[in-house]
Amino acid sequence: MAQVALTYSYVYFAAAGPHQRRPVRTPGGPGGFALISQKSGGTLQTGDQFQIGVPLPPTQLVNGVTYHFAFVNVSGGMPSGTQVSFDNANPPPFVTVASSPISVLTVYVPTPGGGGGGPGGSGATIDSFNETSGSLFNDIFVAVTPDPGGALTASGNNLGFVDTTGSHEAITAISPTSSRVIFDQWRVLLPPGTDAGNVLRVGRGVSVIALAFYKAPPPPSPEQQTCIEAVQFLQTIIQNRGPLLLPAQLNQVKATLERCVREHHLTQAFVNSLLAEYASIGENRDPIRRPTT
Repeated sequence: MAQVALTYSYVYFAAAGPHQRRPVRTPGGPGGFALISQKSGGTLQTGDQFQIGVPLPPTQLVNGVTYHFAFVNVSGGMPSGTQVSFDNANPPPFVTVASSPISVLTVYVPTPGGGGGGPGGSGATIDSFNETSGSLFNDIFVAVTPDPGGALTASGNNLGFVDTTGSHEAITAISPTSSRVIFDQWRVLLPPGTDAGNVLRVGRGVSVIALAFYKAPPPPSPEQQTCIEAVQFLQTIIQNRGPLLLPAQLNQVKATLERCVREHHLTQAFVNSLLAEYASIGENRDPIRRPTT
């Protein structure tokens, strides 16, 4: 059995106001946060069951500033993307060690009352966290309303900050993002709060620090994979403008797509559009035999 490394990282979310997310995130420590300390937990073997065994420190003192526990995330094990806890006395459940290193990331935030506003005003300091990889990420992830000129949405995505000086704001998480991660929950870290659904509502003059939690989607089932391969097969022919399939081959592909619609893996509208694109190639090409999925 292979051995994998176990690492514990204690970090804090230093942002309270605008901070660079896009196009390039300001460099940080583990997970994109500011590092407090890091230590090795030794090695584990593939197939081991791992769980954090002791309560995590409720606070951390950094340069005379007290930071409070916000959440802990375990990444690298199986199942992936589900190992996050917002209670330091009740760590995430067991994971099975696979071939990837196991990382325990414990995140802290400033003392309640410090606010989440930027210089000169109130606002929501926001960012996006991938539970599967255990790190902040840079995708466009929110739409803000009201936002007549689009400046608040741009600021939320690029600088991780939505000004609330002038009005209340509804910050909606986008799912999936461009990296195909799926939204899980908003979590208000300061002042301590709870799951806010997919819309984070922040009142006029109110300051918060909040993260949108995402996770990688589960791998496709064998049935879903068959549908994916059938779609990709036709899309390749469409992109290359041929070669056309023999009637029997095309019927096989159509039968697969029809089954995918019945099983709700594809929509009828998508399949109709795909077949229409294929038909548009034209019938002046010589059909040749091609393997079908």
